[in-house]
Amino acid sequence: MLATILRRRARSIVLLALVAMAAALAFSLLQARQYTATASVLFRQQNLAQTLLGTSALPPSSDPTRQASTDLTLASLPTIAEQAGRTIAPSLSREQVQRKISISATSESDVVDIAATDHEPARATAIANAYAAQVVQAQRTTDREALSAAKAQVQAQLTALGAARQHSAEAQALIAREQQLTVVASLQTGEAEIVQPALTPTS
Repeated sequence: MLATILRRRARSIVLLALVAMAAALAFSLLQARQYTATASVLFRQQNLAQTLLGTSALPPSSDPTRQASTDLTLASLPTIAEQAGRTIAPSLSREQVQRKISISATSESDVVDIAATDHEPARATAIANAYAAQVVQAQRTTDREALSAAKAQVQAQLTALGAARQHSAEAQALIAREQQLTVVASLQTGEAEIVQPALTPTS
């Protein structure tokens, strides 16, 4: 009985299947193509705290998972998305950039991958590179601000000594410290750099 019914409706079943396949194909073809471009940023551990604290040996973080998580957090700051959006023409809002960006990192390396997806390959490339550049700039600014804060602290300690003690051994040590921080600040290039800019995707 069932076999008879199926034979009678076989043509209708096949027709419905073909219609469904055609509809799925048409829907797929109508969707805008999406292209993904990826830029890679290396976070170097220059041990800035060693310079700031004045120690002769301060080992870097021994926990790669924690360091990778820190790098990922720094690269995901909302201010970076906002600044990156402003450098793209036409500009994008912070929310628009965040929707297009995907950031990933692994504990096996200090590299953070920044992937941007857009329906225009050139625009995906521009977004990824702009975002990576802002990550590097943000890290550089943070490092320089840390050095400036340390230098201000040394200057405050010098002032607190008073005029009578400006030639003391303590004052001379602080002056040498201030000069050291000035040199380090002039050489500071930041602890992040773009090691692989995004290339325009072709597929």
